[in-house]
Amino acid sequence: IKYSLKTDGSRFKSLYTPAGAFRNAYTAKKEPYLHDDGIMRSDYHHFMNGLDIFQFSITKVPKTIKEFLKHYKLENDMFDYLILHQPNKLIVKKVAKKIEFPLEKTPINVDKYGSCSGSSIPLLIVDKIKTKVENGRIRLLASGFGVGLSWGVMDLILEHITIPDIIYSNEYYTEG
Repeated sequence: IKYSLKTDGSRFKSLYTPAGAFRNAYTAKKEPYLHDDGIMRSDYHHFMNGLDIFQFSITKVPKTIKEFLKHYKLENDMFDYLILHQPNKLIVKKVAKKIEFPLEKTPINVDKYGSCSGSSIPLLIVDKIKTKVENGRIRLLASGFGVGLSWGVMDLILEHITIPDIIYSNEYYTEG
């Protein structure tokens, strides 16, 4: 397994929750109020600066993937699939295009499940390439990115791994 992990803590306010636990415990506003961006939310609600995150995703992520490939002397055609975090279709397609990876080898399932945060890569593997992982040997170029801001790239080989099915349920927690 080869990997590269990156972080840029100076941009944490692009994707975070302003209050909670020990953060701003005495100054946080619990009731929703109108923010500068025109959105009603409390300091305990999650915040994302969409433009900052979009720019980060389509610039830093492809740049890091290219540097990773160059560093390890790897080529796109050495991989069976590009497995990306699934924030939205546009970002997935833009990252694949910027690193010149074929879209037909870049599975997408954000349209089915939405953005699933840290579980998006395992969910994508189970949803789109489960049979291939269970019955053979595949090589993946994977990249996750998001909160922090943090991002990473990994070259991994999966071979004959038993993967449980996705269980669909209407059960949910009522307490929030």
